[in-house]
Amino acid sequence: MADLNSAIAIIIPAAATLAAGVMASPLLLNGVLRIFAKGRARWTFLYDLALRLSVLRVLRLLESRGEWEAVVDVGVPMSAYFWNHGHYQSLISVASLIEKSAYELELPDLQAQIRIEHMGGVAARLGREREALESIRTGIAIAKQTGNKFLEVKGLRHLAGIAFKAGDLDGAQAKLEKALEQSEVITEGKHQAEAAAPVHYGFAELLMARGKMTEARSHHDQATQLYALIDDKRRSLKLIPQRATLLEHDGDIDGARALFEEGCRKARALGRVDDVLTSLKGVFRTTALEGQKAKLDREIKIIGRAIGHD
Repeated sequence: MADLNSAIAIIIPAAATLAAGVMASPLLLNGVLRIFAKGRARWTFLYDLALRLSVLRVLRLLESRGEWEAVVDVGVPMSAYFWNHGHYQSLISVASLIEKSAYELELPDLQAQIRIEHMGGVAARLGREREALESIRTGIAIAKQTGNKFLEVKGLRHLAGIAFKAGDLDGAQAKLEKALEQSEVITEGKHQAEAAAPVHYGFAELLMARGKMTEARSHHDQATQLYALIDDKRRSLKLIPQRATLLEHDGDIDGARALFEEGCRKARALGRVDDVLTSLKGVFRTTALEGQKAKLDREIKIIGRAIGHD
């Protein structure tokens, strides 16, 4: 699939065709320039909003013309951007257009991926459990038909996360065990590591909830090794607050707080809103100074309101 810059390259000429001129606004053009100049999303709210609105307008225009390949080429990299930055409402809109295009183009693996990761994953984040379960199970069924074990593992992991959030620890463990079993069937080393790493992370979270810290550390260490193997800096960010929580349980409050603060800084730098919030909660929990707690509480509320809202 095209990368983010390729998507922008498609957006720019498409924008010029819109009679309303919204797509060719100075905000959009300056925002595009900032993408190329910085290579990461550290924009003001207005730049960010203009980009999101522009992308959605382009995708809807392409969809209305039946230009399914273009919808995929633009939508896939932009959906990753929306996911990373917590723009879940925009992501839902983009994902539905990509899923329709994947169906029209007879791309079942992409259809399964969007169903599992974005339509199901986002619904779960927003607390829409029934919708999430339906999307993820549909994605898993498609993945089974095509023999895509990687996506099947991903779907099982998402189902485990929903069960865990609902307090069904036994159900979560059963899904994680099945996911780990299926990941071992994947033969390509790096692909196998990419599938298994978040499963071990999930096991660590589950075992911490059960109070089994020694086993949790073992899975955390395995996840750390696998993420290092695939060199995924964005997804491995969640390991920092997990490691901090393990230190916190050991009574090393200062060490835990330092790690939470490190996780917050790194997540901010990469624009990972959800990881920022997770680490901030850890800082809040391990901070003894009442004045600092009040400051952190305000920041947590501000970031929390941003998640899931455009």
